[in-house]
Amino acid sequence: MILEKGRCKPNIKAYNTVIDSLCKDRMVDDALQIFSKLAEKGMSANIVTYNFLLHGLCNFCRWKEAKYLLNEMVAHKISLDMVTFTILVDAYSKEGLLKDAEDVFKIMRQLNVQPDVITYNALIDGYCLLGDMNKALEVFDSAVGMGLKPNIVTYNSLMNGYFKRGHVNEAWRLFLEIPCKGLEHTVVSYSTMMQGLFRVGRFTDGFKLFEEMQARKLSPDIMTCSILLKGLCRVGRITEAFSFLRMMKGFTKKE
Repeated sequence: MILEKGRCKPNIKAYNTVIDSLCKDRMVDDALQIFSKLAEKGMSANIVTYNFLLHGLCNFCRWKEAKYLLNEMVAHKISLDMVTFTILVDAYSKEGLLKDAEDVFKIMRQLNVQPDVITYNALIDGYCLLGDMNKALEVFDSAVGMGLKPNIVTYNSLMNGYFKRGHVNEAWRLFLEIPCKGLEHTVVSYSTMMQGLFRVGRFTDGFKLFEEMQARKLSPDIMTCSILLKGLCRVGRITEAFSFLRMMKGFTKKE
């Protein structure tokens, strides 16, 4: 490695940076290879090292290896922190394994590790993805009861959940209430609403939201653009769809 060729020998922070970058670049096996050689270099992995690797493994649903890594952390007496638990809750929730996610929450409480709003958001989003709004709102109330303040990510998940259940008016009500809560709509907020409204045939409302987003100088991402294109095509506005497709080149230029 280039890190090892100079006079200054890398420390664990430097290796953690490399491991994190490799995991983010989908090169988890390379990250694991570096991790396996740390002991040879006289270094001990810390909680940050393990969290980066755990996140990388969970992102690719490599559950067996993730479980092995957790067992290794326990064997090396490395205390699991809130980041570790949040990674697990998020991974399980995205896979629809809500019982496992809830079990992680229970372990957190047993170890007196307090979940933060990001941890709660992961669980709320999991239930919303399944359309289980009763459980999602139960977790939401639990977070508020713990003194945590829901953020825009929380409300975006709830809006998505309402749409999955066909509760369009509830999603719309929540969207309108967000500014009253001291929060600002994001591109994800608008994309979620547009997609939900288009699904139930409320194209005029969806197009108005896109115009509002533009007026607020929010740049649409590729998801927003895709949703808008589908909406335009469904109402037969093909010419506008082609015009917008040409404009999209500005959002999707290859590096």
